[in-house]
Order: sequence, then structure tokens, then C-alpha cells
Amino acid sequence: MASFDQTINLSTKNFVFLCILTTIIVNISWNIIVNTVKHSNFCQYKWISQNIKINYLNCNIEKGILPKSSKLNLKHIKDDFPFMDTQIMEINRYSGHRDDEIYQPLINVKTDYTFSENEAKAVLIASKNSRKRGNFKKAQAIIENALSKSPLHTDILMEYGIILEKEEKGIILADTIYSKVLNYNPYHSEALIRRQRTLPIVQKYDDEILKALYNKRDEFYKIRKNIGAFRRALKESYFQHVYHTVALEGNTMTYLQTRTFLETGRAIGGKSIFEHNEILGLDAALRFLNQSKISLGSIGLTEILQIHHKVMAYVDPESAGKMRKIQVYVGSFTPPAPKYIDSEMKNFIEWLNDYDTLEMDPVELAAIAHYKLVFIHPFVDGNGRTARLLMNLILSRSGFPPIIIPLEERLNYYKTLKEANDGDLRPFIRFICQQTDKTLQYFIDSTKTNLEKDDLNDAQLIQ
Repeated sequence: MASFDQTINLSTKNFVFLCILTTIIVNISWNIIVNTVKHSNFCQYKWISQNIKINYLNCNIEKGILPKSSKLNLKHIKDDFPFMDTQIMEINRYSGHRDDEIYQPLINVKTDYTFSENEAKAVLIASKNSRKRGNFKKAQAIIENALSKSPLHTDILMEYGIILEKEEKGIILADTIYSKVLNYNPYHSEALIRRQRTLPIVQKYDDEILKALYNKRDEFYKIRKNIGAFRRALKESYFQHVYHTVALEGNTMTYLQTRTFLETGRAIGGKSIFEHNEILGLDAALRFLNQSKISLGSIGLTEILQIHHKVMAYVDPESAGKMRKIQVYVGSFTPPAPKYIDSEMKNFIEWLNDYDTLEMDPVELAAIAHYKLVFIHPFVDGNGRTARLLMNLILSRSGFPPIIIPLEERLNYYKTLKEANDGDLRPFIRFICQQTDKTLQYFIDSTKTNLEKDDLNDAQLIQ
């Protein structure tokens, strides 16, 4: 009987020992898996290079000071990269903190590959075979279908870039794709080689965008700002600005309703108090910027908080002008945790007022400042509106009229912001350049049309 009891005790001890050993093995295996995923190429953290430098054009639209020179100096000080190129791999930027504590990955590792490796290989073989037979249309259809399921697969992305590069109009997008691949894998040899070929073409394209923009700005400067024709165009632009800005956020008021409310102060039937307050907040923020004497080089945290306070005072007075204390989420992107907001904003303000930053092209500076503020996402709500107002503050202090991002460009606006999050800021900067160009053209055309109407009215009065 004693022998039987001893056997049971021994079995129990063995069972307990096996349980403990199994638990240890499972924990070790789990830690290995977590660390492998955490440090894989698909969990890179991104920021924008501050090494781009283009000459700063010192002019002020409100004071009517013309630029000293409209000649562009497209040479960068530190890097031999072209206009709008970025270096987004700066993982160890934060001394004293681990990056994986500061940011979540900008992509979702769990949904990275929906294709197995065998499926991916089959897709690539099918595409390459079609490409070799000269059937690029079929190859593109195969790859685009694959990307809809596995948008982050570097080999599939590379194949897509190669297909696009075949046609001249696809080179810009191909270069963006190669940048995306290098963002996930900085040592991808084929992406490095192919990008060396596409980069000069993209540089030339971006230089042409800038030159055309400054030619149009020079034409804008020729308009006399004290004539009624320009004043009417400016007034119309103001209402358009308010309408499109709140419409981007989902406000359902039409342009006519927005203008009527601003001009008369009478509420619009069938529209919520919240929508009315959104318009009042933006109107207050625009008036604040128009009346303020904030200059480039002196934009501090106080000024940014003041802008946000004006934007949100009617909508959410408790959070207006205050940085968030809770975690927020923007789609698949998780902005910095609340405990890092203060240091992030401090770094942002230092960058914004740095001498090298102020030497950048003002349109590029405005776009990057917009993106950086949205990236930090310092507020619970109103980040986009505050970022666009900051962007327009920089533009107006640099001799450009405040630009309008129209509602019909909403998808492109958010698409290029997402591309910036994916590692390439240039599409977003190009988008801002395009909207700046359209705004300049609006003032040129509207002033001309108003002048023609004035001349016609004068002629009728004389008769």
C-alpha cells in the first residue's frame, strides 16, 4: 500500500514538473514570435527628413511686399536628393525612449499578407510571363488584383512598379512604389537600382511643377490688390474656403447656406447646431489669423493652441486649445501616446522655427508642416482644420493666397496623406502645389472677369 502511495506521489510530481516545463517553453516561444514580428521589416517607424533646403522667398501678401527674387535655387545643402524627396527611416530619433513604446506600426502586421508565399509566387510568375509575352495590360490586371489582397507584399509591389515604368506616364507612380518598397526594406537591391533610374525623371517633373507655380505667382502679384474686382474675388474665396473646409469634415451645409449664415447670422433650417458651430469656429479662426501679426520664425505652441481654440470653441469648448490626454486612432494608424505629445510638439515647434526650415521653399514647408501636425495628432478633434490653417498661415506669410482644398478633392487629399504615412511625402506635396496653383488661377481669372463686368457696367452707365 505504501509503495502504491509513493507511486501516486511520484506521478503527481512528474505531472506538475511537466506542466511547469510546458509553461516555460510556451512563454519563451511566444516572446520569440512577438519579437520577430515587432522587429520585422513591416514594422518600420517613419518620420520626415529635415535635410531638404530650397531658397526662402521673403514676401507677404497682406503687406504687399514682393519677393526679392523669383529665381529658384533647387540645390539642397546636406543631401543630393531632389526636391520633395524624403528620408523617412529615422528609427532612433528619440533619445531615452524605445520607438516601439512611442508609436504603433503604421501598418497592420496581422493583415499584412493574405496570400501565402506559394500564392504570391504563382501570381508573380503569371504576371512575368504575361509581361514577357508583351501583354502588359494583362500583367497589370493580375498584379493590381494581387495588390488589392496583399498591398504590402514587396515582391508584388516591385512587379507593379516594373509594369508601370514601361510607360512614361507611369514613371512617377513607379518611383513612389519603389520608395514604398525601400521603406519596408531599405536594402532591396532591385528597388535601389530602379529608383536610381526613375529619380532624375521625377526630379525634373517636380522642378517643372515648382517653376510653373512661381510663374503663376508672379502673375498673381501683378494684380492690384486695392481694386474692387480683386476685393470681390477675395470675399468669394473666403466663403468658398469656409464651405469646403467644413465640408471636408462632413458638414452638410451647401455653399449658399454657408454664405447666407455667415452674412446674415440667421440659422439654416434643417441643419444641426453642431454644423452651425463648426462654421462659426472656422470663421473665428480665419479672422484671428487675418488680424494677427504672427510671422514665420515665431510660430510657437501658444499660437497653434490659439488657432485650435478658435476652431473648436463653439463645438467643444472643454477641449478647445488643449492637447489631448487620451489615445486616439486614425484608421490603421495610431498617433503618439498622450505622454509623448508634449515632447513631440516641442520637437515640431523647434523644427518649424529652425533657420534651415525657414530656408525651405514655402509651399514645401507649408505642406510638410501640415503633415507633421496631423501625424502628431495633438488634439482629440480638429487636427485637420488646425493643420490646414497652419499651412495657410505659412503660405500667406510667404506671399501666397490661402489655398482651398475643395470637397471634390477630398479623396485625393486623404489618399496622399496616407501615402505620406506609408513612407513617401512627395505625392502630398505635389497635391498641395496643385491646389496652390488652382487658387492662384482662381484669383487671376476671377479678378479679370470682375474687371470685365465693371467695364461693361461703366459703359452702360455712360450710354
